[in-house]
Amino acid sequence: DYDDLILKVRNLFRKNNIADWILFKLDGGLDHILIDEAQDTNPDQWHVVQVLASEFFAGFGTRDESAQEKQPRTIFAVGDVKQSIYSFQKADPKEFVDNQHFFKKKVTQANLNFDVVPMNLSFRSTSVILDVVDEVFKDEESRISLSFSTDEIKHKTSRTGDAGLIEIWETVRKEEIEENEEWSPPVIQKPSTDPSWKVAEKIADQIEQWIENKEILPSKNRPINAGDILILVRHRNDFIQYMIRALKKRKVKVSGLDRMKLTDQLAVMDLMAIAKFALLPSDDLTLAVVLKSPFIGLCEDDLFDIAHYRSNNETLWSSLLKKKNDRDAFLKAVHFLTKLTNYADFVPPFEFFSNLLGPMQGRKYLIRRLGDQANDPIDEFLALAMTYEKNNISSMQGFISWVERGDKEIKRDMEQGGDMVRIMTVHGAKGLQAPIVFLPDTCQIPLSRNNLYWIDDNHTKQMLWIKKKDAAVGAAKIAYDTFRKTMFDEYKRLLYVALTRAEDRLYITGWEGIRGRDDECWYDLIKNAVSNMKGVQEVSKYEENILRLESQQTADTKTEEINIIADDVSPILPEWVNKPPGSEPIPSKPLTPSKPSTEDEVMRSPLKLINKQKLDKQKYYRGRLIHKLLEILPDLDIEKQESAAQKFLKQDVHELNDHGRDIIIKEVMSIIHNIDMAALFGSNSRSEVPIVGQIGEFTVSGQVDRLAVLDNEILIVDYKTNRPPPKNTDDIPKIYVRQMAAYKKIIGDIYPKRHVRCILLWTDIGRLMEIPNKMLAKIKF
Repeated sequence: DYDDLILKVRNLFRKNNIADWILFKLDGGLDHILIDEAQDTNPDQWHVVQVLASEFFAGFGTRDESAQEKQPRTIFAVGDVKQSIYSFQKADPKEFVDNQHFFKKKVTQANLNFDVVPMNLSFRSTSVILDVVDEVFKDEESRISLSFSTDEIKHKTSRTGDAGLIEIWETVRKEEIEENEEWSPPVIQKPSTDPSWKVAEKIADQIEQWIENKEILPSKNRPINAGDILILVRHRNDFIQYMIRALKKRKVKVSGLDRMKLTDQLAVMDLMAIAKFALLPSDDLTLAVVLKSPFIGLCEDDLFDIAHYRSNNETLWSSLLKKKNDRDAFLKAVHFLTKLTNYADFVPPFEFFSNLLGPMQGRKYLIRRLGDQANDPIDEFLALAMTYEKNNISSMQGFISWVERGDKEIKRDMEQGGDMVRIMTVHGAKGLQAPIVFLPDTCQIPLSRNNLYWIDDNHTKQMLWIKKKDAAVGAAKIAYDTFRKTMFDEYKRLLYVALTRAEDRLYITGWEGIRGRDDECWYDLIKNAVSNMKGVQEVSKYEENILRLESQQTADTKTEEINIIADDVSPILPEWVNKPPGSEPIPSKPLTPSKPSTEDEVMRSPLKLINKQKLDKQKYYRGRLIHKLLEILPDLDIEKQESAAQKFLKQDVHELNDHGRDIIIKEVMSIIHNIDMAALFGSNSRSEVPIVGQIGEFTVSGQVDRLAVLDNEILIVDYKTNRPPPKNTDDIPKIYVRQMAAYKKIIGDIYPKRHVRCILLWTDIGRLMEIPNKMLAKIKF
């Protein structure tokens, strides 16, 4: 994988016997090195960069000698150590700072310029958001955690005068549940007292209120819509499912998860269930799932009536077939499933699912119940079906088993979320932004479930196993504390990334466990900072006291136009949308003018031969040899033509004696050297020219024996070896006239300004016979 490639390159550069040669070959082609997202570059990658740039600052290597003005070679790195949050990918932000010092020293020693450009100007967030960020990371310990420096963190905004708002809501505490002695079946997966569920309900209420009341977003001078809202969490947990459920209950559009396991998606489950039914209709449980799925949509009462009133050995499918005429829903289900099972017997998986989702309108049924977010897993499932067929024998059973064992996870592109609320992890949202951001997962701190820790011992890394914190003493305590410090530093950088995703508004809330909030959690860091800021207000909202810090809109605004299709507006679709596509038209079989049709007269040889097989061979073989010689000899020098003909005809496959060869050569040479035929074999002529064209409704395909393109006219010549040849044009067989008429029509379309002449060359007597235009015009296709 990618890590393997990095390690291979690093190890190559460490080999003394070949590293210098590799660097010498590379050095001649390197003028500039650019590193993007440098804060996420790991130590192995930085080592490769250092080796590649080693000659940039040494002697003649500092300049590009091939350039006219001898410009210095450069290294450029852009990154923000405050946003380094990918330690699980071995990213080490301290390497960015260390390499900055490393290259600064190299550049200075080479008497070149080294620039450090601060990145403190934000084009995303309003001043209120940035002021809160600066206040949260105001103390020295936080500044070191973010930037490995004690320098003050101070942001500026380009959005001067735009309204901003931050609200800190009260957290929801976990309530102790009194056990009830009377047992009752569970109605929901988790009790309604779950604090994360209550947080989801509160956020959903706020979003619903904004959309229903059409609250204006001042900086954009338009109502808030679902696509303006981004909800960020630290981990994918139960809260995400609660949040999606709460928004859907209020009919607020939500995009769903940014990363998902394919087989856990309801749309994919329904597709796999219907495939399993097609494989085994007697599987009662699978059929019950299919009948309740969006494809059929039976209610509980319908399913009960099918399943309950049947004999002991009767399958659910047999019962449905028996009762299909009892209700319209049953009849529709039978027709749908019968059509599907019949189709499944003859097609591979991709065609099966394409037919189900397309002509049978399965995609429409799935989206109607599950929403637009079902499109992504459906498309990924179809892509898997296509991939499977490329590498495996097409089998529905094999494909279903392959998908179930594959544990496929898909990542959705949330950058273009459309008019839907986006719910993402902070890691997934890096690089994205939204006018309104919620941070609900703020009360817990990261927990280390690691027992293996590294410690540097005289520049050599040693691994230690520590069972628990209390057992860590000496070197083990140093390793444990170092790891915890690194983990909390990234925890704070993750908060920095989360806060700076907000453009205009930021809402902070959270849920607590039985023991309350963890020390140094995000919620406390933000609340403590905001409480000390000038202008903060304590107001009442949702029967609780919240902290609010806001600024009014003073800059001029232009109304931002966005395309949002209202829920109650259905676009008018053309009629063909709901109709299956018709069969593709079958192209007509190309006409071959040189072959006779059923009405054409049959050419017969005057030679009387007893053996029909021998007759057919002699009938065509002599003509083929003459055709071949007339094709290849005109392109040779005159003095080489006869010897080439002898060499060709002497091949054993032709079975010719000396007399037979001499007759054919004499006939061919007399034609080529005939003065009257000079134009046919001149420089402006070609042999065996394939042509394809359209005549009316027919496609014509043929091959012209000889084509001469002259200044004012075009000659189409076809060789004929009939014995004896006709004496005048009236005796020319109809098949030949039809053939040449087709050639003339096609060539005439290509060269509309030139006169086209059709000529037959009778090779037996070396005579040209031009077919009159009147005769050609009578041919109908």
